[in-house]
Amino acid sequence: MAANRHPESEPALPASESSLASVVGSNLAAAVSIAAQAGARIDDVNEVFFEVLTRIEEISTLNAILDLVESVFLRALFHELKHISHQVYYHDTDDASKVAHFQNACALVEEYAPQAKQLEVAVLISTSHQYHLSYVSSPKKDLLRRWHCCLRDLIARTPLGELLHHPAARLPRVRWRLRVGFFGIDKLQKFSSVYRDRMNVIQGLDSRRFETFLIVSAQYAASPPRDLAGADLLWGSVDHVVGCDVHDLRAVLTQVGELHLDVLVYPEIGMHPLTCLTAYARLAPVQVTTWGHSLTSGIPTVDYYFSSAWYEPTDAEANYSETLVQMRSLCTSYPDLSIKHRVRKGGADFTSTLEVLPPPPTKLVCCMQTSCKVNLHFLRRTMPRILDGAPDAVFLFMREHFASATRDAISEALAGQVLFLPTLLFGTFRTVIARSTILLDLHPFGGCNTALDSFLEGRIIVTLPGSELPGRFTQGFYRRMGVVDPIASTEDEYVDLAVRFLNDSKERRRVERLIEKRRSVLFNDQASVAEWEDTLLLVSRPWVTLMRRKGGDRAGEDKRACAGWLPRLEFRGCFGCVCTV
Repeated sequence: MAANRHPESEPALPASESSLASVVGSNLAAAVSIAAQAGARIDDVNEVFFEVLTRIEEISTLNAILDLVESVFLRALFHELKHISHQVYYHDTDDASKVAHFQNACALVEEYAPQAKQLEVAVLISTSHQYHLSYVSSPKKDLLRRWHCCLRDLIARTPLGELLHHPAARLPRVRWRLRVGFFGIDKLQKFSSVYRDRMNVIQGLDSRRFETFLIVSAQYAASPPRDLAGADLLWGSVDHVVGCDVHDLRAVLTQVGELHLDVLVYPEIGMHPLTCLTAYARLAPVQVTTWGHSLTSGIPTVDYYFSSAWYEPTDAEANYSETLVQMRSLCTSYPDLSIKHRVRKGGADFTSTLEVLPPPPTKLVCCMQTSCKVNLHFLRRTMPRILDGAPDAVFLFMREHFASATRDAISEALAGQVLFLPTLLFGTFRTVIARSTILLDLHPFGGCNTALDSFLEGRIIVTLPGSELPGRFTQGFYRRMGVVDPIASTEDEYVDLAVRFLNDSKERRRVERLIEKRRSVLFNDQASVAEWEDTLLLVSRPWVTLMRRKGGDRAGEDKRACAGWLPRLEFRGCFGCVCTV
């Protein structure tokens, strides 16, 4: 099939061009009527995937609306992607079937993209990030690489193709300071896990060696979002805050390219379409991502993935399309939110939530992570057995994004001893953790920030490490503290540990005291900041020559005073050589 260029069709970011009304066309009235009969109200001007896949619970209603999509290509594509993105299909479909459906979606894009019309291009752009694929327990590097290569090739055939390779992006340069940009649109503008993971690293970079750029939405260029804890410090710590029009992809690519960055860091790729679309372009000689979305990007223009040897398995390189850098630090300087930037408790949700929590002697088992992390098959194999061993336990889940059918399935598996809580303010969420007897790390996609929150509240989180990064953070944190008791190696041991810590208060308190005594090594880690500095300088060396200032760099003894600092970091660079710090 010949590759056609689309001279008139410059792809838009998710907006009216990929709306429900645009996609169903003359069938809009029928689609709205079908949704209304099922008790759902859909907004015809919003992006189609959001409206259909998050607002429609019933499978029959969903399929009836998808069948009204006028484009044969989009109709077929949506019927494949629903198995990964729709809340009911997602929890009912096993991982192998999800992978098969995603492969089918990739094949459709490969076949139809060269002749895609403007509307079809806009819809593909709006679905570029495929957020839910991260939570599928299966190797994802080849899947993501195939998907993103399709979409990147599609954009290359549009007028935006000329912006995918900035002319100065890979020219050698001489600097006084390394120019490092952090693409913060979306996740660094809210109190997200990504924001908490990265804020101290960005703030801590040595201003004598780094010229820093924080790239955000235009409305936050002059001042940070109100009520975002610590934002004044973050915005004030960087040299430049750059505001972009998030609805104009051409403007974003042009503006970021004109910054002439030496290193462009994406704190996450895959949680928002714009991170994928911008990462398709070569806007800096070195482009880096890390665990916002804790999996490989699969994008060929992303060069490095920064992680930590505390979390990664021995064969971790096989999971990444990027060059994997395994730091010897934690790779994050996570703030101690029990002391600094603590979001206040109180308010209506605080009072109402505490009122519904059953008092002792009921034992609260906190499983409050995003619904995508709940693997129903694992839940059914393990949690009823935990309940058998601790009959007075009540399991806590988040209500958001669980379809009623999925909530019913969880409740049935746990004999009704379950509470689904609404989305909570951070202070209330932390109070629920503090009131819990133990937490369960949801396998195979575990927690990161939730584990750190549990340690700050002095609570045990029982974990069964997965085979890839998302399921291994909690184990890494425990090992860094020198606490191994709550780490299971099998499902049976996971059940046994949970029952043991629920029933044996003396043993539970012993481990809680260990956590309280040793948790400080996990927070405000200056060794991570120092290692980020060293690694950024190292990966930029092929392109950037830094001139020495009189007096030299920061004194070596200062850096070596950081707890946990290690003098050598080795990884295989993009050019095949072994790089050492």
